[in-house]
Formats: sequence, C-alpha cells, structure tokens
Amino acid sequence: RNTLLDLLLPKAPVLRKLVWSLPDALQPKPADTIDIQAFNESGVLIHDLTSNNPDFRTPTGVRERDGKVWLGSIGTTTLATFPTPMR
Repeated sequence: RNTLLDLLLPKAPVLRKLVWSLPDALQPKPADTIDIQAFNESGVLIHDLTSNNPDFRTPTGVRERDGKVWLGSIGTTTLATFPTPMR
C-alpha cells in the first residue's frame, strides 16, 4: 500500500490523474514489502508472511515445491525462497 495514494482515493479523480502524469522519477513507488498468504481448501488462512528484503520486493508469483516456497517478481531480477512453514 502507498499512503499517498490511499489518501487520494476518496478525492477527486483529477488528483489521481495528476499523480500518474508525473514523470516516473516523481511518481509514488511501491513499498519494499513482501506480503504472502496461504489458504487451505476451505478458505481458512493458514500462513501469513510479511517481510522486507533489500534484494527482493513486490512478489508477483508464488509456488511451493518440495518443502520450499519460491517467489518471483516482475520488479526484480532475483528469485526468493524460504522453507515451507510448518502447520
């Protein structure tokens, strides 16, 4: 989440359009936060991870395989991995 954009949400749409018309260097940046949740077949939350890592941010793909969770991102050139949390 971005605090500035959250504050603009209930305001006039023209304000949000002004922000998006700014040069890339001045536009709000995504938070360097990793947020991942896992749900069981019934829709119950079983894992909730929030973390920061200077080399990885904005996960766009998550896959569990052989006891490891793998993360990919269109915002970085690296993969992240960690052991599958115990239930």
